[in-house]
Amino acid sequence: MVRRIDCRNVDQDVPCADDAIPKGSISLLDAFWRLVALMDGDRLERALRAGGADPEAVVERRHIPDDARSDWELLSETRRRTSNFTLRWALETAELVACVRDPETGDVLRLVSEGWVDWDDDIPALVTSNFIISGEYDSIGPSGTFIRGALRPVFFAREEFETWLKTFFDLSSTDVGPSLPAMTSRPRAQRVEAAKEAILALWGRDGPPAGLTEEMRQREINQWLKANGRIHVSKSTIKRAL
Repeated sequence: MVRRIDCRNVDQDVPCADDAIPKGSISLLDAFWRLVALMDGDRLERALRAGGADPEAVVERRHIPDDARSDWELLSETRRRTSNFTLRWALETAELVACVRDPETGDVLRLVSEGWVDWDDDIPALVTSNFIISGEYDSIGPSGTFIRGALRPVFFAREEFETWLKTFFDLSSTDVGPSLPAMTSRPRAQRVEAAKEAILALWGRDGPPAGLTEEMRQREINQWLKANGRIHVSKSTIKRAL
């Protein structure tokens, strides 16, 4: 199926195909959140010292006296921005190879390792979709994903991605944990963080307004999560996030 627009909030008519990715693969979006889940403590420090990013452009700091963001919000932004750059820098330097699939022939095609980090100073704190969209700052990347009339989702060979992950962080298999299936069974902490981000995006630091029922709150949060390519969360997860 090909849907028009989305690829998150694109203000132009972009055909984006809802292709399934091949078995044994992990999508660009899931790879990003896999990395975010590990990007904490010493691992975050290691990532900030590695690659070609200037830490000043990655670490989220309070810049003005009236900045009311909490320490958690600042750290969360830093983790996500660092994860985005780390993943894309690995692609830019060919440590990782991204792929797309030709839906007609079934061929898996490798994308070139150029154009993954062509930002100015403002590194986005989110990977917003599995698509590379020309002219969209959050979705930059090389050409080659527009196949047979539509943009095709980007993915990695899961085994190659997991090997890179362990090598980058110098982790054992027990440190990394089991390979996560796409979009279906993320750990509790990752679900809670997703719920927190939705709450902040929808209602700010004050949280949901008084009078909003649990059902209404859950519906609005999950609508935001779905629109941003994230996983559905339960009422209990939302309570933990609050």
